[in-house]
Amino acid sequence: LRKAPNTWVKPDTGHAQAPAPPFVRSDDFDAPKLNPVWQWNHVPDDSKWSLTEKPGVLRLHSLPAADFWTARNSLTQRPPGPECTATVELDASGLAAGDTAGLALLSSPYAWIGLVKSAEGLSLQTFDQTDRRTAKAPASPVRLWLRAACNFDTEKAVFAWSADGKDFAPLGEPFTMVFQLTTFQGVRVALFNYNTAGGPGGHADF
Repeated sequence: LRKAPNTWVKPDTGHAQAPAPPFVRSDDFDAPKLNPVWQWNHVPDDSKWSLTEKPGVLRLHSLPAADFWTARNSLTQRPPGPECTATVELDASGLAAGDTAGLALLSSPYAWIGLVKSAEGLSLQTFDQTDRRTAKAPASPVRLWLRAACNFDTEKAVFAWSADGKDFAPLGEPFTMVFQLTTFQGVRVALFNYNTAGGPGGHADF
């Protein structure tokens, strides 16, 4: 089927162990260091991210980049199959003009949902690299929840947002998660903040 089997026989090792999830399902970023489930997309600039500047959040200071693909300090983890829903709370009050911050699905092609800060204000958008398609929401709260619901049986992902963390509205068309051999890693959920104005910008709190 060109993918991992849905069922696999666990070998009898003779060792008894209580069931436990193989990954951390939630992270409130209140620990002194990152949970090992997280990985950076590039070698990070450690001066541009923090768990201590504001306790209880991951703070990403933006670095200059042309787009999400070339942005540094995007924090990623592998979403489990066959279905996975990733939700993050974002406080964008610290963004500066040129910043784009949000939740992405890192692969080739990639897609994201996030807030874009310009001189005119904030704009909540999605971007799909497949055909460079964008979608904009009618409202753009400074503090909001972003969601990516992934179904690896259909290879489709749906982005959504919420102003209260309870009622979510989809935004944009479903994103096709293509398995490819360009980057090998498959789709990864990513938290990001980069600046397209040519220099460092503000910060985003996740």
